[in-house]
Amino acid sequence: YREVLAAALARLAERENLPLDPDAHDVLGRSLPSWEPFTETRAALEDARARGWKLAILSNTDRDYIDASLERIGVTFELSIVGRGGWIRSYSHALDLLPIPAALAVILLPLAAEEMLFRGMALTFLRPNGPIVAIVGSTFLFIAVQFTGMPSWFSALPAACGAVVVGLVHGYLFWSVPTILPLLVAHLVYFLFVAL
Repeated sequence: YREVLAAALARLAERENLPLDPDAHDVLGRSLPSWEPFTETRAALEDARARGWKLAILSNTDRDYIDASLERIGVTFELSIVGRGGWIRSYSHALDLLPIPAALAVILLPLAAEEMLFRGMALTFLRPNGPIVAIVGSTFLFIAVQFTGMPSWFSALPAACGAVVVGLVHGYLFWSVPTILPLLVAHLVYFLFVAL
C-alpha cells in the first residue's frame, strides 16, 4: 500500500506540475497512521455494535495501517484479516510495467485457466451429481487452490473469501449457461477493479 500511495503522489505532482522532493516520495505513507477517521465512523460502528452486529475488517493493506486506523477509530473489532495481496500486487505491477495489451494478456492467461479448470472441467465433471454438488464441489476446489503458494493460511483468507463469491456465482452462471467467455470477462473486470 505504501507503493500505491507513493505512486499516487508522484502522479498527482506530475499532473499538477508540482515539484516533488525525492526524499518526500513516501510522505503519504508515513502520514497515513495519523489520519483521522471520518467524523461519523465511530458513532456508526458503535451503533452497529449496539444492535448486536459483530465487527470485522477484511483488507489487503499493510497491517500497521490497519492497526493505526483501529486505534484512532477506538471501537473494538472481533476480527481483522489483512492479506498480503500477492495476486493483487502481481496484477498491479503488470499494469504498471507492461503495455496495456501485454498486461491484459498476463492477467487473462491465469484467469482463463481458472475458468476452464474450475467451471469448464470440474463443474462439468460433477454435473451428473446435480447443481449443488457440482457448484459447491467446483467452488471448494477453487477455494483450495487459493492457499497454494501463500506463506500461511491466514494470508490466503482474502483470496479464499473472493474465491467463495466468484466460485459460487460463476458456478451458478456456468450451470445455467455453460459458456466460459462471459465468466472470463467478469473475472477480468473483477481483477481490474481490485488491482486498480
